[in-house]
Amino acid sequence: MIRNKVTDRIYIGSAVNVSSRISHHKLSLKKKKHDNGILQEDWIRYGEKSFEFTVVEYVPEGTNREREQFFIDKFQSENASLYNISKSAFSNLGVKRAKSAIEKMIETKLNWSDARKKEYSEKCRAVWNPERKQAITKAVQASWEVRRGDHTYRFTSPDGEIVEVKNLKEFCDQRGLNDSAMIKVSKGVYGRNSHKGWTKA
Repeated sequence: MIRNKVTDRIYIGSAVNVSSRISHHKLSLKKKKHDNGILQEDWIRYGEKSFEFTVVEYVPEGTNREREQFFIDKFQSENASLYNISKSAFSNLGVKRAKSAIEKMIETKLNWSDARKKEYSEKCRAVWNPERKQAITKAVQASWEVRRGDHTYRFTSPDGEIVEVKNLKEFCDQRGLNDSAMIKVSKGVYGRNSHKGWTKA
């Protein structure tokens, strides 16, 4: 998380290599080339010392996007001011970019060599394999269901009792459970089948 200590505005992000990601953010901001134009403007206006970089939590491999979405939703619900242009951790769909940013992206890709284009294409195919697409789709659907509260979950407690849950977040808060982990148990996301003794009924 990047926080502007003057305005208390925050940026939520996630990464596999945290230290490398933070270094990339700082370098881009210092060079005035950061992808997030609003964050870049405030960096220039308030100065580097007005920003702090914080690790909110460390999560199991493969769950970083889901947890990033959790915190984006959490801070939004608390009416926090966010630098995040996209309110989805899974997609940039609907993000409006400045004309200069679009022109820069086009120019960069036009200058790629054939080898670079092929490498990029292969990486995209490797990352967006059918299993990953399915896992992300399940995670996004589960996230929306929790926010809308329109889904009833069925779990088996550690004592063997079958429990029906309408408000998953409230249920988890009352029992010291992680709602994100319980969603995975319910949906079978990333092969998760239990959380603190709770299983899908």
